[in-house]
Amino acid sequence: MHNAFLPIARDTSRQRYRRLPTCAASLTRFGSRSYNWTHLQKGHKALADMGVQHALGLPDEYTFWERAKRAAHVARDRRVIMRYPVQFDTQYPGQFVRWKLVIWKLTASIPHLLILALLTFSLVVVLPIGWIAILFTGRFPRGVHQYVAGVLRWWTRVQAYILSLTDEFPPFNLSAEAGPTGTNGEIRSLVGGALLIGLALTSCAAFASFGGQHITREISYQRLLAREVMAEEASATVHSGVVRLTAAKDPADEIFAGLLHPEADRRFLEFDLVIENQRGEGEEIAVRASSFSLRDSSNDRHEPMLVMVEGRLSPAAINNGQKATVRLVFEVPQAAGPAELRYNVLNYINKPRIGETIVYKFR
Repeated sequence: MHNAFLPIARDTSRQRYRRLPTCAASLTRFGSRSYNWTHLQKGHKALADMGVQHALGLPDEYTFWERAKRAAHVARDRRVIMRYPVQFDTQYPGQFVRWKLVIWKLTASIPHLLILALLTFSLVVVLPIGWIAILFTGRFPRGVHQYVAGVLRWWTRVQAYILSLTDEFPPFNLSAEAGPTGTNGEIRSLVGGALLIGLALTSCAAFASFGGQHITREISYQRLLAREVMAEEASATVHSGVVRLTAAKDPADEIFAGLLHPEADRRFLEFDLVIENQRGEGEEIAVRASSFSLRDSSNDRHEPMLVMVEGRLSPAAINNGQKATVRLVFEVPQAAGPAELRYNVLNYINKPRIGETIVYKFR
C-alpha cells in the first residue's frame, strides 16, 4: 500500500502508475512543470496551513490528520479543509513563465514580505486578545478571527507565488474575495522591490565606508621601551581625533607594587597613550577598559587590568579640544611578549561612530 502523502500520477501513454519524479526532473526544458511535483508542494503547503491555523486557534476541531491519512491529495479533500477559514487550493497551469522563476518572483515579493512582517508582528498583540475572549466567552471575536485568517491567507498567497505553484501575482489584501493584482501591480511591486534592494546595498556600502578607519602602525618594541619612537611613527589620526603611543614599561611590577601584585609566572606591562579629542563641540570621548586589548606572542588576548585617564580610573571622558594621557596596565605571562595593542575608538557618550580602530603591532 503506498504512502497516502506521496502523490502518484497516471502515465496515460502506458496505462500504469509511476511514483513521484525527482526534483531535478520536475522542471523541463520547455518551462513546464511536473504535475506530481506541483501536487506534492500543494499537499505539503495545505497540511502546513491547516497545522498553523489549528495552532492559532482558528478552527475548533483538529480533524485533518486522521482524514489526511486517507487522502491521496490532501488539498483537494473538501472533507478535510472545510472546517478551516483559510482553504488552500491551486490549479495546475501546465506552463510557467521561465524567466520569472527565481529573481523576478523574489524581488517582486519583497514589498509583500515587508508588509507581512509587520502584520505578523501585530499578531503578537492581536492573538492573545482572541484567546482570552475564547477563555471567558467560548467565542473567537469575529474581527480578530477575520484579521488573523486574513494575515495567514496573505502569507499563503505569497508563498504559493514564490514556490511557483502559480504565476498569478498575489493581491495586497487580507480578503478572501480579492483577486490577482495583475501585470501592472506585479511590475510596480517589482520596481519597489528592486529599489529596496538598491537602498539596502547602498546603506551597507555607506555603513561600511562611514567612519571606516582601520589604522595600523608597526613599532619597534625595544625603541618604544627606550622612548626612541618618533611621534610620526606612533601617531594615528581618525575622525575622533589623534592617538599617540608614547611609552611602555616592561615589566611594570615595581610601579604598582603597593597596589597590585601579578600572579605567579606573570608580569605587568604598561602602555601610555595620549588621546586628543577633535570631535564636534560638546562631543566627548569615553575611555573604557573594553575599548582596549593586548595580544601577546602566544596569540592570547588580554583585557587591561587597569585604565587611568589623567590619574582617574575609567570610565572617564575627554572633552572636545582636550588632550589626556591614558595609562593601560596588562598582566601577561613571563614568557610572552606583546604582539599587538588594539584601541577601538567607538565607545563614547553622545553619538556612536563606526569602525575607528587603531592597531599597534610590535616587532
